[in-house]
Amino acid sequence: MTLVFRSTESYGSTSFSDIYITGELLIEAFQRTLTSGGRIYTDSDDHEHVLKLQPRIHLDFIYYWSQPYRSLEMSDGSEFEQDKRRYFASVEAIDGSNGYFQKAAEIVCHARKFFITEKGYFGVGPACMKENDLVCVLYGGKVPFLLRPKNDFYHLIGECYVHGIMDGEAITMLEAGQLSEASLEVH
Repeated sequence: MTLVFRSTESYGSTSFSDIYITGELLIEAFQRTLTSGGRIYTDSDDHEHVLKLQPRIHLDFIYYWSQPYRSLEMSDGSEFEQDKRRYFASVEAIDGSNGYFQKAAEIVCHARKFFITEKGYFGVGPACMKENDLVCVLYGGKVPFLLRPKNDFYHLIGECYVHGIMDGEAITMLEAGQLSEASLEVH
């Protein structure tokens, strides 16, 4: 997948209730990308632990992002801003704080950049990444990596989180012919 940097507003989405590639809400995929799916709260690949934390992190995300919209009138702002207000008003975050979300996002996003691939996947990777770097899943790797083409080889830029290909989905996509396999020389 070639990287293409875009803001969420130019993602092509007109609504926070639009659906992401995985079938979840776009806003939920965005939150999970910023927190690497909650993986920072466990020292292992304990998916049950991560799944238990997801609702708490999401409530904290709603609380964190909804604060500026609680006192504004619906007639203020662009259609995009009004859509955000409607979304946040529709979600119960009564006991929210911003603790889990803020901590996770600070850890995950420190010295890193948010990106969107040309196929529409959200990700977070090294701050030094550039447009046209490649997201690659390397056999034996636990996370995707960013590679930069240079003549007839590739430089390893670093690891990344790409929402929707972190739990073996890339292998399933390869088997379905949605991704291609290649041999690369990495320096």
